[in-house]
Amino acid sequence: METLRDKIKLDNNDNYILFEQGGIGKTSQMKAVFRSYALSHKDGIVPIFVDCKTIDFNRKQPLLTHILLEFCGEDCPDNYESSIVRLENMLTKANSKYKYVFFIDGI
Repeated sequence: METLRDKIKLDNNDNYILFEQGGIGKTSQMKAVFRSYALSHKDGIVPIFVDCKTIDFNRKQPLLTHILLEFCGEDCPDNYESSIVRLENMLTKANSKYKYVFFIDGI
């Protein structure tokens, strides 16, 4: 059986969507791939795992807010609005020295 790790190629900018019935191991595979990229310490690759069940969709820019609160922690300045703008710029910059790989579960 082909795994999610076999399907994902980081040398391109493709998006991958795994849409199947519940209970077949999508989340487990996604977490395993996320962990392997996080532990590999490949230069310039930043994996980010987001579980949609933990996002507050009532907030302004819910995905960016979640990433900011979950992953930046104490590194974020006190001004929330400027932090969101800086995070958005960082994630969308085409010439960034980092490649962000998002694993979004539970959409």
